[in-house]
Amino acid sequence: VRAIDIVERDVSGSMSVALDAADELTWRDEINNNVLTSVGFNYGTVAGQKIGVYCPSVQRVDPQTEDFERRALMKTELRILPQAGNDELRIIVA
Repeated sequence: VRAIDIVERDVSGSMSVALDAADELTWRDEINNNVLTSVGFNYGTVAGQKIGVYCPSVQRVDPQTEDFERRALMKTELRILPQAGNDELRIIVA
């Protein structure tokens, strides 16, 4: 049996979102209290050519306000955490 062990993974990323004032307060409170959340997105619309990415346990850190084409966005770094073993990132092809 041949295998490749991938150890000491450190999955991370960042995201920027447009939030109204109430949602920004909620996000900042959750970030300050280290509340974990999930993040997922889909790419593509044609059957057989769609990809979904899902991270069930994400810690948002280092919130910042950034300007994107004169719109204020909240940018946050993401730490993608495992729940049990190597389940921190799921890729679904459909």
